[in-house]
Amino acid sequence: DAAAVAAAMGGVHVLIGIGEALITTATVGAVLAVRPDLVYGARGLSAPLVLKGADGATSTVAAPAAADRQAAGGVRPFLIGGIGVTLLLAGVVSFFASSDPDGLEAVAEDKGFLGQATDHPLGSWALADYGDVGGVPVGVAGLVGVGITLVVAAAIAYAARRRGSRTEV
Repeated sequence: DAAAVAAAMGGVHVLIGIGEALITTATVGAVLAVRPDLVYGARGLSAPLVLKGADGATSTVAAPAAADRQAAGGVRPFLIGGIGVTLLLAGVVSFFASSDPDGLEAVAEDKGFLGQATDHPLGSWALADYGDVGGVPVGVAGLVGVGITLVVAAAIAYAARRRGSRTEV
């Protein structure tokens, strides 16, 4: 029954969504606290820094201008660090991922229609599953996935930047 499957999937995914919302909120909050210039909607919102000394006296330091931040290293170290952490997570931490069924597979088992599932046409490819498929370890599959995602994101950013520069002229 589709309604039973939707209810079962909805319950699981609402909890997942709440968890992802909390992680996203914490991540954006941390970036806003350290580098608000990296969040498009927050550019120009950084307030002056108020320093308080041991004697209770306060002094105000203006937020650095974009040119000062660019001279201090810009976004490149942030991007390189982010890519490094991503590659570490994909290549190493992925080995510790749960082998339990995902949400849909668990619901299919619970509702008794897992036997009706058929293999995807690309299901036998080396990178088709989370496990060791076709002799490709999960960490390598994670690194390949990150690489493909970065290439696609870079291509989209490059195309958007070129389009933006043409419309400004």
